[in-house]
Amino acid sequence: MPDTPYLAPVAHLLAIGVTDPEEEDWPDYLVMGFGPEHVPELIRLALDDRLNRPERRRPELCAPVHAWRTLGLLQAAESAQPLTRLFPLVDDESDEWVVEALPRAFGTMGAGAIPALSTYLTEQTHGDWARITASASLGEIGRRFSDERDACVANLTEGLAAFAENDPTLNAFIIRDLVTLKAVEAAPVIEQAYGARRVNYLLQGDWEDVQVELGMLERRASPREFRWEMGKKGRLHLRKRTRRGGAMTARVKRKRKQAKAARRRRRR
Repeated sequence: MPDTPYLAPVAHLLAIGVTDPEEEDWPDYLVMGFGPEHVPELIRLALDDRLNRPERRRPELCAPVHAWRTLGLLQAAESAQPLTRLFPLVDDESDEWVVEALPRAFGTMGAGAIPALSTYLTEQTHGDWARITASASLGEIGRRFSDERDACVANLTEGLAAFAENDPTLNAFIIRDLVTLKAVEAAPVIEQAYGARRVNYLLQGDWEDVQVELGMLERRASPREFRWEMGKKGRLHLRKRTRRGGAMTARVKRKRKQAKAARRRRRR
C-alpha cells in the first residue's frame, strides 16, 4: 500500500473490488463526488507503481484501473501524458490490463488525449506494444467521438507512414484501428505498407482483405498469397502458397530432390 494515504473520494476506489480489463459496464464513478479538484490525486493513484501489477486479483490492485476510468470520464486532458507512462508495462511485464483497459479509459477522455497519444505513437524509441496501445487508444477515441474521428485517422495514418521503420506487427495493429474507423482515406498509405512487405498478415490479412473490410472491394479478386497451416506444436501460422506448375513449385521440387540425395549420401 502507498506510504501517503489517499483521501476521499479517491480512497473509495481502493475498495470497489476486482474488475475485468475488458469490462464495459463500469461502476458509476462520478456519483462518488469526483470533480476536477481530484484529478492530481487520481493521477497519483493511476500511476502508483506499488499497485500497478500484471496480476490484479485483490481489490486494492484494481484501484489504478478505476482511477484510469474516472480520469477518462472526467475528460481530464492533463492526465493523458502522465497515463502514457504506463504503456511500457505492456512490453516489460506483458500487462494485459494496460493494453485492454487503458485504451477504453482514453476512449472516454476524448479530444484532450489525442496530442499525447499521437506523439507517443510516432516516437520510434518506445516499445512496439506500448505504441500498439497508443494506437488502440486513438482508435477508441475515434470510435466513441464522431467529431474526433478525422483527427484520429490523420494521426494513425501518420504513425503508419513510418512503416519502413515500424515493426510489421505494429503496422498491422495500426491498420486494424484504421479499418475499425472505416478510414478509406488512409488506403494509399496502407497499400504502400503492404507493397513494402511491412505488415504482419496474421492480424488483418492482406491488402485485398483490407479493401474488402473498407468497402473498396465487394469480394476478393484473387486467392490469398498465404494460407493458414497448423504447426507441429498446434500453433497456427501462415505459409506462402506455391503456384502449381510455376517456378515456385519447380524450386520446391528441386530443393526436395537435393535434400533426398543428401540423405542418401549420409546413409552410405
